[in-house]
Amino acid sequence: MGVFDRGMASLPQYGALCADIRDGRLPVSLTGLGHIHKVMLVHALCACLGRKAVFIVADEAEANRVCEDLACLGTTALLLPARDLSLRRVESTSREYEQMRLGTLAKMAAGDYQCVVACADAAAQFTLPPDMLLRRTLRLREGTPLPCGNLSAALVSAGYERCDQIEGPGQFSVRGGIIDVYPADCPSPVRLELWGDTLDTISYFDLLTQRRTEGLKEVAITPAAEIVYDDAEKLAGAIEALAAGLRGRGAAAQKENLLADSERLRAGGQPASLDKYIPLIFDRPATLFEYARGAMVFVSELSRVKERMRTFQWQLQEDVKTLLEEGQLCRGLTEYALDEDGMLYELERGKCILLDAFARAGQDIHLRGVYNVSARQLPVWSGGLELLAEDLEDMLRSIKTEQALKREKKPGYNPDNFVMVHANGQPYAPDYVSGWFTKFVAEQGLPHLTLHGLRHSFASAANELHIPMFKISKALGHSNTSVTSQAYTHLFDDTQNEVLSQVASAIECGGKGEQMSLF
Repeated sequence: MGVFDRGMASLPQYGALCADIRDGRLPVSLTGLGHIHKVMLVHALCACLGRKAVFIVADEAEANRVCEDLACLGTTALLLPARDLSLRRVESTSREYEQMRLGTLAKMAAGDYQCVVACADAAAQFTLPPDMLLRRTLRLREGTPLPCGNLSAALVSAGYERCDQIEGPGQFSVRGGIIDVYPADCPSPVRLELWGDTLDTISYFDLLTQRRTEGLKEVAITPAAEIVYDDAEKLAGAIEALAAGLRGRGAAAQKENLLADSERLRAGGQPASLDKYIPLIFDRPATLFEYARGAMVFVSELSRVKERMRTFQWQLQEDVKTLLEEGQLCRGLTEYALDEDGMLYELERGKCILLDAFARAGQDIHLRGVYNVSARQLPVWSGGLELLAEDLEDMLRSIKTEQALKREKKPGYNPDNFVMVHANGQPYAPDYVSGWFTKFVAEQGLPHLTLHGLRHSFASAANELHIPMFKISKALGHSNTSVTSQAYTHLFDDTQNEVLSQVASAIECGGKGEQMSLF
C-alpha cells in the first residue's frame, strides 16, 4: 500500500465507502472533493478493492487530465473519446477517434484494463455490443491454420481498408503470402507470413523501415469499425421495408437514398454511411455501460455531465432535423445515442459513485448514502522562500501553543522546550528521523537513499531548471560556489557542455558574417 493509499485509508468516509461498494449499497455521493482528490480516490479504491473502474467526466479536456494524473499515481487509464457520426453521404472521413474507441472497447471486452475515462457524450454514443466485438475478433496463433478461408474478405467485413501499404490503424495490405494489418488495440502493425493456409510467423514491424521488431506467438485482430453487420441481404431487406413504409412530404427523396444504399449492399458494396443505419443493424445497440459491467462507475460533477448531455443532444437533434429535411434520414433512423434520461438511468442501474466539489440538491439519482469530505488543495508553490517561511512560522506558533496547554495539564512535560518531541514529551533520539526515513524508503520499494542524498536530488532538479549555480549554492547553504561545483560536479557536466555548445555555435555564426547571439 502506497503513501496515498494509506492516507485515504485513514479517513472514516473512505472506509464506509469501501464497505458500501463491497456490499452493493450504491449509488452514493461524496462531496468536498477537488479534481486531484477525485483522482486519488479512484486510484486508491482500484488498488484497495482490486476492482476495475470507469470514470465519466464532462468534457475531453478533463478526461485527458484525469488520464495523465492517474498514470502519475501508477494506475493505467484508457481514454474513450467521442467520435463524429457520419450520417450523410461523404467521399471519405477521418476514423482516428473511432480507432481509439475500438482499441479501448476491445480491451474492456477482454477485461484487460484498470480504468477507463470517458466524457459524457462518448459514454452515451451507440456502438457494437461486446459479444459481437468478441465474436468478430480474429484470434490467430503461430503454426496453426487460418480460422477462415479468405482472410482478406474477413478483414474487409470487419471494417479494415485494403491498401498497397498500410499507414495507420484500420488498414491492411496483401503481398503474396504476407499480410500486414494494423489492429486498433495493438501498439504496432502486425505482419502475418503464411505457408499455404498455415500461419507460419507473426510479428510486429516498424511502419517506416518495414522491418520486423518483435515476434509474437498469437494475436487478436479486433474489428476496425464500430458499425458492422453480419448479413448484407438482411440489412438490404430491412432498408427496403423501411422505405416502403414512408409517406408524406420528403418521402420521395428519402426512398431514393434508402433504395440506392440497398442496391449497393446487394451488389456487394457498402452504403454511403453505415452510421445512419445503427437502428436497423443492432436490435439493441450498446454503450460504454454494457462494456463496464462489474466495474466501479464514478461520475465527476453530475451537474456538468448533465449540461454536456443537453448540449450534445441538442446538437445531434439539430443535425438529424437538417438531414431529415434533406432526405438523408427518415423516420426510424433518428436515434444514435442515449439522451439525458437514458444516461441517468444507466448511472443509477450501474450503481455509480458521484464525486462533487459541493453538495447539491435534486441529484435526479436515488442515493443510498451521502458522505462529505473536508479536503483542500494546496496552492502551487511559486518557488519563493517567503511562503515557506510564513507556513513554518504558523506551524511553530501552533506547536508552541499546543505544548503550553499540555504543560498546564501535565507538569514536567517537555521541560527543555524542544520543538519536536514524542507524545509523552520526551525528546527524539538523534538518529530518529534518519531511521524513520530509511524505513519509509524500504516500505515504498525505493532504491537505497539517504537523507543527505535528498540534497543531491535538490541540486539535480535545480540544475535541470537552469537555475544559476550561485543560487543553488546559496540554497544548499554552501559558503561559496566552489564547494557546490566540487561536491556536485557530476550534476553540472551537461549544463557546461550545453554552454560550450551554444558558444561554439555563436562563434561559428560570427565567422560567417552573421550576428552573434548566445541566448
